[in-house]
Amino acid sequence: MKTNTQHILTVMKIIAWLAFVGFSIQCGAQVIAFILGFTNSELAQNMYSVDKNWFLWKEHSNWIYIFMMSVIIAISAFKANIWFMIIDLLSKLKLENPFTLEVAKKLESISYQFLVISIAGTVGSSYIKGLEKYQQDIGALHVDDESAFFFVAGIIYIISQIFKRGVEIQKENELTV
Repeated sequence: MKTNTQHILTVMKIIAWLAFVGFSIQCGAQVIAFILGFTNSELAQNMYSVDKNWFLWKEHSNWIYIFMMSVIIAISAFKANIWFMIIDLLSKLKLENPFTLEVAKKLESISYQFLVISIAGTVGSSYIKGLEKYQQDIGALHVDDESAFFFVAGIIYIISQIFKRGVEIQKENELTV
């Protein structure tokens, strides 16, 4: 018989799959919009999840467009990858023995992914703000909130360290029997 926690983990795994698929679709749409931006800007502007600022960047410079779209696509790809890593983590998590080195390493890796998103968002936003000093009406980069990703990265990193310490305590207890 499944416990309440097992039911919650099953629901979380379903939610993680939905988020992974959603962010994968978003990333794919952004890649297609990026490519279409060079061939058919009209069609690209009407695609799913397309911000009108992207094409303001292209009007100013192809290099700005390429750089900013690379940042946006990278952020989406990292978000999809985080959800895939969470799916993998939930698959490997065993409630009988949750403190394993593998789980701790996965949590630490997820925290690094969040840190990369925070850094990429900050770099993109700073780049646009720097360009606005010299040019007007270039649009803005809408990253969810770079500081929130940084905060989440820190929390998950702390949790991973707690899991590592839990593994150490389990090993010590096995040796003292």
